[in-house]
Amino acid sequence: MLKLQQKHLKLRKIQQKNSMKVSYEYYVDTFKGKICQPEFENLVEPVIDLVKGYAEQFIAPWALEKNIDYYCLELKQAVCYQIDYLRANGGLNALNGTSDLDLQSVSKDGFNYSYGDRGNKFNGVPFSSVSAYMIKSELRRKGLMCRVAKRYD
Repeated sequence: MLKLQQKHLKLRKIQQKNSMKVSYEYYVDTFKGKICQPEFENLVEPVIDLVKGYAEQFIAPWALEKNIDYYCLELKQAVCYQIDYLRANGGLNALNGTSDLDLQSVSKDGFNYSYGDRGNKFNGVPFSSVSAYMIKSELRRKGLMCRVAKRYD
């Protein structure tokens, strides 16, 4: 029984390390992404942190572990969709608060055009609705999508 528990813990550690880590090979070969490797390398780590932060907000505070990797969430595709979405909306500049979604209106020679809602944002950063859906679905599958108040009586 002890060997089985040790094997399970070892497997969980491997899963934790790989649950959100996205390599360029995975991005190109499996996800079929199109951006170049240098741009991918600049975006991947901040996007992983962004996806983790987005997921954490839906886990009940009393159930939240120090490291979200504990839950072994499979969010590689969500990370890839978010990388592509950020690339399309300002790239690294979007992470620094300057995204293409911030444009509200355009005026030229008496012609004015105003934009309505320009998409989702998380902490001021454009956030893909496809990524958001995938993250929420994974949290539901794992039983972590919880907003019920905990009683302390």
